[in-house]
Formats: sequence, C-alpha cells, structure tokens
Amino acid sequence: MISSEKLTTAAQQLDDAEETVCKMEKIKGPLPYDLIASRRLLIAPVNIDADPDDYYYSSTSLSFRKFAHEETGLEFLTIPSKLLDQRSADAFLPTIIFTLSHLSQNPEIAAVLIETATNFIKISLGSISKKDPVTEVKIIISNPEQESYKKLEYKGPVSGLKSLEALLDKATKHES
Repeated sequence: MISSEKLTTAAQQLDDAEETVCKMEKIKGPLPYDLIASRRLLIAPVNIDADPDDYYYSSTSLSFRKFAHEETGLEFLTIPSKLLDQRSADAFLPTIIFTLSHLSQNPEIAAVLIETATNFIKISLGSISKKDPVTEVKIIISNPEQESYKKLEYKGPVSGLKSLEALLDKATKHES
C-alpha cells in the first residue's frame, strides 16, 4: 500500500502554484459497487453517496460524456435525470470512476482521459478563459472486490492535469 506521505509528496510536486491542491485518500465505504463492477470508465453523480434514486449530475457531465465517449468509452453510472448547473470561469469536470482492474489492464486510458479532459476544457472555455484556467476534478479508483476505493481530488491549473497520470499509475500499482 502506498503511504499517504508519499502521495502527499507526489501531489505537492504537481505544481508550484499556491492554488494547486491534490490529495488522495483510501476509503472503505458505500459505493454502488454492484453498478460499478461490470463497467470500466464511468461518470459519477455529484452525490454518489446518496440513494441512486436521488442522484444528480453536473451539467458539464453531459457535454463531457459526449466529447469523451468515442475516445474513452466513458458512460454514466446511471441515466441522468437531475442536473446541477455550474457556471464559472473555472472548469468543473465530472467525477470519473475507474475500476482498478480496468486501469491496471489499460494504463494508457488515464493518459487518454486526461488529454481528452484538457482538450475539453480548452474548447469549452475558449476565449472567455484566462491563459491557464483552474479546474477541479475528482477521480475514484474503485475496487469492487474489496469494496474499497481511492479518491483523488485535484484543483489547480489545467496544465497540471498531466501530472495526475503518475499518481494514478502509482495508486494502481500499490493497490493491485
């Protein structure tokens, strides 16, 4: 198991910018593992801890899924019926769920998803954005067999997203 100290050190090296925050934690707890287990790469609802009947998704999740589906096979955990509208000069990406087995067997999928997310942000924000916009992303690495997961949270410049690949790689190698 990777120590939280090593993860914190790796996260601190992501970017020297003061506003960059990156943390990873291992969690045992309730996730809809039955919905996740047989799937590979998913968009999670904002309130994934809630009852599935109460799930709602960020409004950007619809656009992001359409943008990323062909390249990544990204799907929704459940069919979106309620949306949370987020408007900002910053980019809010939906929470992404990888299963540990899919990420272990296809390590390149992390790079593809991060590149797709970066392109999505640049296209979405276009001319209204500052040079290196701030983004927020949460990634869940689910291990349905052990009913546990790791949650990676990143808030910082879009240019720092590329650094998440190394953290995902480390997390996967230390979990399997």
